Amino acid sequence: MGKRSSVIRCSATPSSPPASLNLEGSQPKDPPVASWLGLGFLINGSDFTRKAVQKHGHIWKANVLGAAIYGLAGDTGLRAFYDENNVKRFPGMSTNLEQAAWVLKDDSGDAHYAIPPLDGVNWQPQEGPITDGKMNWKQRKAQFMAGIDTRDAVETYISALDAGISDTIAKLAASDSEFALWDTINSLVLGGLSKAFFGYGIADYELGEAAMISNIQTGYTVFDDKLGGASQKQKDAFKANVRYLREALAQYRARPHKYPWAGLGRYLAAAEKLKMPDEDILMDMHQMICVGAYGGVTSAAGCMAYSLAKNPEVRAMVKSEIGANLGTETPTFASLKQLPYTFAVLKECLRRWPIVHIVRGFSIQDIVVEGKKIPKDATVIAALHGTMHDPTVYKDPEKFDPLRFMPPRNEGADEVWTGYQVVFGAGESSSQHACAGKNTAMLMLFVLLVRLAQNWQWELVSPWEHLVTNHFSPDPSNRLRMRRCR
Repeated sequence: MGKRSSVIRCSATPSSPPASLNLEGSQPKDPPVASWLGLGFLINGSDFTRKAVQKHGHIWKANVLGAAIYGLAGDTGLRAFYDENNVKRFPGMSTNLEQAAWVLKDDSGDAHYAIPPLDGVNWQPQEGPITDGKMNWKQRKAQFMAGIDTRDAVETYISALDAGISDTIAKLAASDSEFALWDTINSLVLGGLSKAFFGYGIADYELGEAAMISNIQTGYTVFDDKLGGASQKQKDAFKANVRYLREALAQYRARPHKYPWAGLGRYLAAAEKLKMPDEDILMDMHQMICVGAYGGVTSAAGCMAYSLAKNPEVRAMVKSEIGANLGTETPTFASLKQLPYTFAVLKECLRRWPIVHIVRGFSIQDIVVEGKKIPKDATVIAALHGTMHDPTVYKDPEKFDPLRFMPPRNEGADEVWTGYQVVFGAGESSSQHACAGKNTAMLMLFVLLVRLAQNWQWELVSPWEHLVTNHFSPDPSNRLRMRRCR
């Protein structure tokens, strides 16, 4: 294919792509086969999709233990995947939340309430006004965002969160003790966001912060279908998380004036007008902390810290830019323009190690992309990791190079389907498949990046530290163990 005549910008809502993208006008062919056995996909799914995109392009097929899986990547591939006329996404977290509602019932004794999932897989949009607190998924998601993810709301509680980040990092910088920066980042994100969102943080709960973080990590996968059913330990951890969320909700309602910065206030104002049951509210609170914060932001933040540790020249440039343009002030959304190189570093972290590597679904009609055909009722994946490492968009894609996002290169910087932001999902956040907490995640990560760079005085204990990736979020080989520079 030649160069596209136009660029889809992030600010625009892309129109629904056609069911057939057979741009070559010829009889569609079968996609190339990336693997006949699929062992590479099972061992390391993210690395498999990267190699498949680099060798076979934006559409390919893999036979995984006898089952056919079709991969879609790049601009045309992701357009086709996210078209609801082409692909029905696997329930995933939506099913998990439905099952989680039963745990809530078991824990509280209340009647089960059918919770409309935020991504809308099992709840079809309906026209008409909201009645009796019931809403379609697009209305639910828009209401969720109005409470916690507008830019004004985010900046209100991010400023409170920044104080905790700065204090923790300053203490680390003053200590001579060896420490695991990855674990510290987990504590900062989970503890800080819970305090910012709810006012009542996980450190305030009777179990203590360390126990709560362990419960969130254990309970996060409690309903993962691959586990073949949750263990009692996982169920107990999830119930402990629910008890904490109930306590946080009760604490806020009892003394809302004590937590004027908390994002929960705006959310509850909308939720209570709609007479939403507490079980719905608790599920959204669970989405904020146990899914959004732990499942995505902690991993992205850890990868960001890893990038600073492994690239001292990048770290020095970030620190210099911050010193010249921001000083010691708390970063805001306006700072993204003040600190273009620092923002480019954040973009490159999200590109190099995407929060979500693949998204699964199945085709509901025949799909033709770039002259290749995917049959109806086939398993299809959106290869996000592969898209972020597409050499037709990103030069030397395995290299950590923030300058790729700055003029004159601007590699994929503003494109909807191949830019770094596709790791948050596609379309408008309020009504389509993009993450409902994208603004929160981006500013949280930006604040953390700024504070880390300002206070950086450490070196890696092991120079061979590396990130291990698979189908899920990356993890460091040695927990990112650090010590003060000698």
